This record gives sequence, C-alpha cells and structure tokens, in this order.
Amino acid sequence: MSTFTNGHQPINCLPAWSYRPPHPGSKPMFDPLAPPDIDSIDLGDYVRKEVTNLEEKGRGRDFFDMGLRLMLSYQHELAARCFISCLETNKYCALAHGFVALCHAPNYNFKGEAYYESAHHPGEEEMDDLLCVFPSQQVADRHSKKGVDLLEEIRKLNRSDGGAGSRGGKKGKSKNKRSKHSNSKGNGA
Repeated sequence: MSTFTNGHQPINCLPAWSYRPPHPGSKPMFDPLAPPDIDSIDLGDYVRKEVTNLEEKGRGRDFFDMGLRLMLSYQHELAARCFISCLETNKYCALAHGFVALCHAPNYNFKGEAYYESAHHPGEEEMDDLLCVFPSQQVADRHSKKGVDLLEEIRKLNRSDGGAGSRGGKKGKSKNKRSKHSNSKGNGA
C-alpha cells in the first residue's frame, strides 16, 4: 500500500491496476499479418517525391509515405509494418527494404548491449517478418541484404545502358574538374 499526502493529511491507497486477460474464445485485438490502418493516422503530408521502383500513386505509395512519416516520428515498429506492406505491391523498392532494416536496427533510444541482447532471436531466420519479435536482427539483416541486392541489380542495368544513370551522367565524370596546372585552392597559380 502506498501513502500519499494531499498537503495536509496522508492518503492510503492501492495502485490502480486491473488487468483482465482476453476471453479464451475472443478474437485478437489486431492481426499481425494485416496491413496497418494508415487512414486513421494523421502525421501531415510529407513525402519523398522520387523513389526508385515505386509507383507515383497507389496503396503501396501510401504505405511508403506513411512509413516514412512514422519512422521520422520514432514509431519504428509501425513504420516497419508500413514498409513491409509497401513491399507487398512493390517488391523491387530497394529504399523500402533499407527502411525496414533501419527500423529494426539500433537507434538512440535502443542501443548497445540492450539492443543486441533483446533483438537476437535465432529461431526467426525463416519466419514471416511480421511474426518476428520487434526489433529483430534477423529481419534487419534480411532486408538490408535484399536492398543491397536490388541496388546492385539497378547498377548493372544502368551499366548495360551505356553507363548513364537516371540523371544522365557517367561514373567518374565530374563537372568541376580542375586543370592539371591548378593548385589546391583551384586558382591555377
């Protein structure tokens, strides 16, 4: 029993905690495999305008944009679920894979030994991402590898197109090349 004062006399009370487990036949509060309900969340309208392998409009884009807003709001678990929902319709979006990995990775609130002890779940190598305990090193590793593999594929495609990327430049070419006679300050003396 705790004792508090209201300024004049002590007040004795028990902590107000009453947990009732769900009824054995009841449905779960949410389905972990179902996509998150992003229509009920209002975090503004911030979007990343250019994202490779993501349609400009559509449900996958909505999940990506909401995942980005949630991630920037430090709601990493729900953000990861949004990015995974985005990947269901846009499986070649490397940035979505990278953001899933980032959401499951250590951050300033959850770092060091605490992260590595609680995020290592050896039995999750073959589990569905949404069924893994959050955060999961296995999910982070899986998606970071997928993202890197997709970037390598994009790089190979760009090389087969003559080396020009989407911005029209070639690797190794620079607009601001110094002449071979310029000094470190670039004034040619």
